[in-house]
Amino acid sequence: MGKLSIEDVQAIRDGIRDGETYQTLADRFDVSRNAIWNIKHNKTHKGIGPDVQRKRVTRKLSRQKKMAICISLRMGESRESIARRLNVSLSTISAVKKESGDDTYGVDVSDITNRKLSEQDAINIRYRLHNGEKAVDLANEYDVSKAHISDIKHYKCWPNAGQPGAVADLNLPGFDISESELNQNVAAERLEFWERLRTGP
Repeated sequence: MGKLSIEDVQAIRDGIRDGETYQTLADRFDVSRNAIWNIKHNKTHKGIGPDVQRKRVTRKLSRQKKMAICISLRMGESRESIARRLNVSLSTISAVKKESGDDTYGVDVSDITNRKLSEQDAINIRYRLHNGEKAVDLANEYDVSKAHISDIKHYKCWPNAGQPGAVADLNLPGFDISESELNQNVAAERLEFWERLRTGP
């Protein structure tokens, strides 16, 4: 993972403003989607580049691109790979997948089983819910039901996910943010979050 410069952060916020997906930006700057989300929502690097915290970009996909998504899913390509290759978000892929049930795009992929979440996914979901993201948005991104996101939030599944043990609180895999990139407020917030995870809901 590369350390982001001021110019990188400005470019990331410019990219968000122009409608680039988290995945595209994450790949370009060699960071996680979580790091891009933190930059967008001013959790890190606040005040650098344009404020895009409330920026929502809706891009209309062509029927041809939607068909390409369906065909790729049917052939077994991962959602993450499709998102990178076609420069679309994971939530867009989930929406197209659901729409395909009416044979709208010539290939029905609505029956493809949702992917199983990993422990790290559960940790990331709890962190993002804690920071104000909506369950419905996370459900679309991770291609699972809203009820499943709720179960993760309330520790009905993955009850032990997020307990770092011997791993340093600020350097857990999946966040990809070094201490040098965190200001003191974010570090304190992160530590408070891990303490809540350790002690339960």
